[in-house]
Amino acid sequence: PSVVTFTFDVGNGPVVLTVKSHVPLNDKQWHFVRAERNVKEASLQVDQLPLRFLEAPSEGHTHLQLNSQLFI
Repeated sequence: PSVVTFTFDVGNGPVVLTVKSHVPLNDKQWHFVRAERNVKEASLQVDQLPLRFLEAPSEGHTHLQLNSQLFI
């Protein structure tokens, strides 16, 4: 109840970013969630918690090419 996970795979393996809150997030309140993936990095932020990010690998895919449905 206190973890938000951003998982994506653009062809070079799954990447997982996780933010853990010190308070439960299933409290029937709205929460701010920002997930982004660009050419340089992926980032995830929840409420006022510190922004978590991972640098993109230097090799591999940079554009999302869908062969199936995109689920968000």
